[in-house]
Amino acid sequence: MDFQSKFYIPIARAKWYRVRSYALEKLRGSVEDHYALLGPYLAELRKKNPTSLFNIVCDREFTSAPPVFKRLYIGFDALKKGFLHGCWPIVGFDDCFLKTFLGGQLLSTVGIDGNNQMFPIAWAVVEGENYVSWRWFLGQFFNNLEISQGYGWTFISDQQKAHVSTVCKSDNVTNNISETFNAYILKARSKLIVDMLEEIRRMLMQRMHMKREMVSKWSSDICPNIRRKLEKKPLTGKDTWPTVDTPHVLPPHVKKMPGRLKKVRRREVHEDDSHTSRYSKHGSIIKCQIYFLEGHNRRSYPLRTQGASTHVEEGQISQPNRGRGRRGSGRGGRGRGRGEEIQSSTIHVEAMHRERAMTLQGFSVFTGEET
Repeated sequence: MDFQSKFYIPIARAKWYRVRSYALEKLRGSVEDHYALLGPYLAELRKKNPTSLFNIVCDREFTSAPPVFKRLYIGFDALKKGFLHGCWPIVGFDDCFLKTFLGGQLLSTVGIDGNNQMFPIAWAVVEGENYVSWRWFLGQFFNNLEISQGYGWTFISDQQKAHVSTVCKSDNVTNNISETFNAYILKARSKLIVDMLEEIRRMLMQRMHMKREMVSKWSSDICPNIRRKLEKKPLTGKDTWPTVDTPHVLPPHVKKMPGRLKKVRRREVHEDDSHTSRYSKHGSIIKCQIYFLEGHNRRSYPLRTQGASTHVEEGQISQPNRGRGRRGSGRGGRGRGRGEEIQSSTIHVEAMHRERAMTLQGFSVFTGEET
C-alpha cells in the first residue's frame, strides 16, 4: 500500500526505510540482542536434545575481548537417524545467502527419502562460502554421521556429481534436492539468526509430523512416487530382450543423388526466408559497378569480355585506375601540369568506355535512337 497516496503526506525514500528499520527492531529486537541469545538458545537445544550436535565457533581479537560470532553447526539426532534408516545413501551439498544486512551464508546437507523427496539432515551458518568454512562444515557432518571412506555413498555438490557410488544406482545427477530446501526456507532466511534457526526448526518439525501421518495412511509398503514409476512398465535392457528365428533385417540401399548434399531445404517463393544470413536477389536489377549500366555486372562487363585493354590513337591504354593518382614531384607549375595531363587522359578514356558500352546495348550515342 502506498503511504503517500493514502495519507497525502510526502515522505522521502530514505526516511521511509529508517522508519521501517526502527519498527522492525522494536518488533524483533536488535542484532546485538539476537547474538547475545545464542548461548542460552544452544544450551536449551542441548538440554532437550542431548544426543544432537550443536557447535559454535567464535573469534576474539585478544584474550580478554568478547567473543565474535563466526560459525554455527546444527545437527539434530532425529534427522540423523531418520536419514540413516529410511533414506537413500545420497547427500546433496549446497549454500544460500542470508537476507539480512550482516550477510553470511547457510550451508546445508539434504538427502532423498524413500518417496524421492527431500530430507534435510544438517545445516550451518557461516561467514561466507570459502574453502575453510566448507572444510569445517564437512568435517562436522562426516564425524556426526560416522562417514569415513565414503564407500557406498553418493555426494552431489552444487557444481557436479562429486562421488558416484558403485553400490547405489540413482538417477539423481543434479542437485535439485538442495535447491528445493533453499526455496523452502526462503522466508526464514530474511530473519535474524535466532528467529531464523527457530523458524527452520519449527518448519521441519511440522514437515516430519505431516509425513508420518501421510505414511500411516498408505496401504502398501511401496511409496506412492515409486509405485507410479513402476506402473509405467518401462522396457527392459537389450540384454534381456527375447531371441527370434526371423532373419536379420538389413538397412535400405542408399540412393546417392547428384550434386552436393544440401543442408537447407529449398523454399518456395511464398515462404519467408528472413532467417538466413544471405539476401535473395529475386526481382533485383543487376547493374554494372563500373558505370552503373543495367544488363550486366562488373564481372561480365562487355569491354572485359572482348579484351582487357582499349586501343587509342597514340597507343594502347589500359582501363583507368580508380585509385588516387600520384602527385607531381616537381616544383612550381611543372608538377601540376603533369597531373592535369594525366587527368585529361583519364577523362578521355572513360568517355570512350562509356560510349562503347552504350553502343553495345543498342543505342546510338549521338542521336539517342535505337539502331
